[in-house]
Amino acid sequence: MIPPHPATTPQQLGDYICDANPYTRKEEANDQFPTAMNASLEETEKAYTWVEWKFKTGMQGVGLALRIPYYFTDKDGQTVKNYLLIGFEGSGGE
Repeated sequence: MIPPHPATTPQQLGDYICDANPYTRKEEANDQFPTAMNASLEETEKAYTWVEWKFKTGMQGVGLALRIPYYFTDKDGQTVKNYLLIGFEGSGGE
C-alpha cells in the first residue's frame, strides 16, 4: 500500500516544474535571477499515441502526452521558444 501524502496544489506542481526547468533556473555562477517561463496553453498539442519512455527503473508506457510551448528570455536578451513535455502513464484515459 502506498503511504498517504498531503495533497499537492496546482501552484506547488507548477512551481516544481518551473524550478526544474534548466533554461529558466537561476544561474549559480553569476547569481542571475531566472526569467519567467511563459506558457502558451492555447498552442498545446495532445498526442494519444502509446509510446515507451525509458527511466532508471525501466520502460514506462505513456498513453497521453502534452507538448506545451513556453517562451523565456535568454542571457543575451533574446526570446526563445521551447517546449514542456508531460507524459501520462497508462492508457491515456481510453
